Amino acid sequence: MYGWILIKYEISLMFNKFISILQLKYYILIVRLFTFLTIYLHKIKNMETAKKSRAKYWVYFFISVAAFFGVYAFAGGYCSMVLPFVVTYFAMALDLM
Repeated sequence: MYGWILIKYEISLMFNKFISILQLKYYILIVRLFTFLTIYLHKIKNMETAKKSRAKYWVYFFISVAAFFGVYAFAGGYCSMVLPFVVTYFAMALDLM
């Protein structure tokens, strides 16, 4: 009779130890997550406040538009190959990316 009680007690101790280890792992995970977020948000804040020149993206956009019409004039079926550059540089010129 006392053997079963001792086994139940040891199992409950092992379970409690497992739960405490699990809680410690979650605590460490949460601390790492908050540390990462604070560093990342600080970088994002600094990036948003910095003033960037977008003139080169406007130049790239107009060059890619000229390339689009050039490709359209000579090989109309391949003009969709230039289209990602047009859209990307337009978005970068408007500071959407």
